[in-house]
Amino acid sequence: MIDLVAAIKEDPDIDPLLQVALLRRVVDLAGQGSEPLRESLKDGLAMLEQADVDVTVPWMDPENQDAIRLRPRASQLIRDFPDLANVRKQTKSRAELIERKAATLAVTIG
Repeated sequence: MIDLVAAIKEDPDIDPLLQVALLRRVVDLAGQGSEPLRESLKDGLAMLEQADVDVTVPWMDPENQDAIRLRPRASQLIRDFPDLANVRKQTKSRAELIERKAATLAVTIG
């Protein structure tokens, strides 16, 4: 999933408003499927959700004034999105911690 987030974030051919819309959806769904990934991406998801970028404007219309006005904000939001190399490391670390905890056997007494 991190690879998909990276592909969306780093593709210069995707309209910035569409990038924000796709990132919101993919990051949200990725977090629903993986606890370590959800924790690692929570700051990025919060950033995307709290941003003042309306992705429902008709971004596909090159002459739409709302889309023109919002594109610079969307571009900045994409640039400010957390570093995915760090997200990958955090996710791996959190997953390993969960695996270690699950691997320990409880000793029953009594």
